[in-house]
Amino acid sequence: MLDKKYHIVILENHLLPPPEISQAKWEYGNEDQDYLGILQREKAHQAADKMSAIGEMTSKISHEFRNALSSVKMILELLLENQLCESERNSLGIAMQGVEHMEHIIARLLHFSRPGPYNFNSANINEITETALSMCQIHFLRNDIELVKVLDDEIPVMQLDKMFIEEALTNLLLNAIHAVSSGNCTKKQITVKTCLTKMRHRVEDYSSSRLNFRLAQEGNDFPSKVKINNNTPCVLIQIIDSGPGIDTVSLERIFEPFFTQKPKGTGLGLSIVQQTVNAHGGIIKVNSVYGEGSTFDIFLPLQYCGEAR
Repeated sequence: MLDKKYHIVILENHLLPPPEISQAKWEYGNEDQDYLGILQREKAHQAADKMSAIGEMTSKISHEFRNALSSVKMILELLLENQLCESERNSLGIAMQGVEHMEHIIARLLHFSRPGPYNFNSANINEITETALSMCQIHFLRNDIELVKVLDDEIPVMQLDKMFIEEALTNLLLNAIHAVSSGNCTKKQITVKTCLTKMRHRVEDYSSSRLNFRLAQEGNDFPSKVKINNNTPCVLIQIIDSGPGIDTVSLERIFEPFFTQKPKGTGLGLSIVQQTVNAHGGIIKVNSVYGEGSTFDIFLPLQYCGEAR
């Protein structure tokens, strides 16, 4: 909770200034404090605390499950080496698929709780984008989705972790494919763009990234903000889908860990995407109109040095 010295009134989850002050700022010590800014910092504190608790719990549970699954998988593999009738082999095959599915979920949980380490090297963002698209090609074909690709050849080589960025783009593409193919859309189209741009204004993101989780673990006072200043040269990667869009409530929680509307989803995909983008000094934003589609924008600073996180 906020310190009582701020004299803040909380009413129905809205932060209000003291009754005697009508403007958006008031004097505290020798500095003007924007009460909306304080609210944002308080929310960031809560996000960091939540990430610390979730991360520790997730790591412990995942390790326990992984050890147990390793034993089950080994026994299934030994059984499959025996002479079996077709029904027995099919049953064991289904069991093995279940184990592999759980291993995939555990891998994502461990990735979520202990990200990195990131390996920054010179890389071409268009080549990474092309690789991610090739990974999703079969899904475009199966769902009869039109792909519009506009990649800027003038983008220079950047310092990136190729594997993590490729995984992030693949995740966003698969989400877009799912949205377009399951939304009864009259137009099934996904557009992928890359271009050079300069930020028109300063952009900040407290986010629920693992950077905040790490800082919380280390006892830092405040979660770090990811900042991109005005006029900073960036690469913009856009993934635009013609799906049904995202409702307002879901849009507010879309990067929140474990939030999902997919029956078989883990709710970690977009959290991990945000984590990867933040680790590159970048910011991801989403714009969506319910019933019309969604656009995910990734801004990556050209000169980010790829510091270890």
